[in-house]
Amino acid sequence: MDVPRLRADLAIDELTLAVATSLDDAGCCVVENLVADEVADAIAAELAEFDDRASIGASNFEGHHTKRTGSPLPRSATFR
Repeated sequence: MDVPRLRADLAIDELTLAVATSLDDAGCCVVENLVADEVADAIAAELAEFDDRASIGASNFEGHHTKRTGSPLPRSATFR
């Protein structure tokens, strides 16, 4: 199954419905360009210091090559 990809420039009612439908149908979705590149870059920079301590997934669900940092809220002021 493909992950649904949605446009952030949809009207809020349309986007809300599309996200809800995607979650019901696929269990996930990506909202393209929801935040500015500068915001995403700032979050990445704030979380970069935790890369060395990130764990690797231990199951097929988690992915055996996926780094898991977790807890972005307390670790990134920009994310908050």
